[in-house]
Amino acid sequence: MSGQTIKVREEWRGTRGGDYYYVYEDNRLKRISKYAVKQTKVSEGGKGSTIEFEVPIDRIKGKQIYQLGFSNSGYFYARKGGIDAFLLSKYPEYPWIPDFDRMEEVKPEELHKLEMEIEDPLLKQILQELRTVYIRMIDDVKHYSERLGFEIWFGHHAERTADIFNDPEVGFIKCLSLQNDKARLKSLEVPMRWIHQIWIMALACDALNIKEVEKEQWQEKPMWWLEQGRARPTFIARSSTNIFSFWFEFQPSKGAHLIGLFVGGKVPIRPDILICRGKLRNAEEIGKVDLIIECKNKDFQFWRSDIEAQLIPYFERYKPISLILASMKSIPAIIKQKLKDVGINAVDNLAPGNSTTIQEFKKIVRQCLEAMS
Repeated sequence: MSGQTIKVREEWRGTRGGDYYYVYEDNRLKRISKYAVKQTKVSEGGKGSTIEFEVPIDRIKGKQIYQLGFSNSGYFYARKGGIDAFLLSKYPEYPWIPDFDRMEEVKPEELHKLEMEIEDPLLKQILQELRTVYIRMIDDVKHYSERLGFEIWFGHHAERTADIFNDPEVGFIKCLSLQNDKARLKSLEVPMRWIHQIWIMALACDALNIKEVEKEQWQEKPMWWLEQGRARPTFIARSSTNIFSFWFEFQPSKGAHLIGLFVGGKVPIRPDILICRGKLRNAEEIGKVDLIIECKNKDFQFWRSDIEAQLIPYFERYKPISLILASMKSIPAIIKQKLKDVGINAVDNLAPGNSTTIQEFKKIVRQCLEAMS
């Protein structure tokens, strides 16, 4: 077999239609590209690229090859097998298609134990943060939902967030299965942002002393239905004295996010959390917006421009009685004061374990509601 090679093809299409190969060595999964002597872009389309690797058999002989991929609808699959799966392919005219009968499914319990080779220091830092701060957020939300007796459901296009929320380590593997560290970082962005927003929403509920999440007639249990741009409230909740309608990733109408196509630029229309007093059935019933909470989970330098590009436009478009900026990281004091001057309450360093800022946030939420009375 000396000098002989096999061909392996990947579909670089993210987590919808993507297909990626790894070699298990030194107790971790390493990209197939590290073993290849040749890499060729076979095709490129609107959904992504098809890349072919030519890999010497001598470099991977005796090692397990892992295939991690996604259906077009985002369903994840994982298989593994030896070099024979490629050498004895059922399709000689398509040598890059392995013999799947010679591969076996990778069970969830094995996925828990797998470790990816990571080179980017930023990605290593983010994974550390995910395994500490964000897992605590997830645990806090789960405990809160158990206490109030509601379930959390993720809607369309939220598969990766649901993966991490429901089983963090397996969820990490799914996001990390992509072709390089840059793609992996991008895959983690939305799940991290949403987990932070969900945690903030739970804090807001706790601040309002919510006693019950209402159950729809068709539901077996009350639920938070987390979906971007949903017309109906994410949930309706009752305290001892009030009823509130909550929206997560609010959007005023189904096609509102397309406004930018007609005005020649991006138009901010989707605040993170929107709260109205009263029992509302859809966005059209909103008479006034009582509170908007905008959440930021990155360092200030990465979202500084959003103050003018998002926060101020939200104030002008929705005219909320109150607006809170909830930041996981620190905000310069001078910026916090400028925001306060224009009516925006900024709370920074808002993260699990920081009881001082958590109580500050809850106090501001309650004060905002008192101002509505």
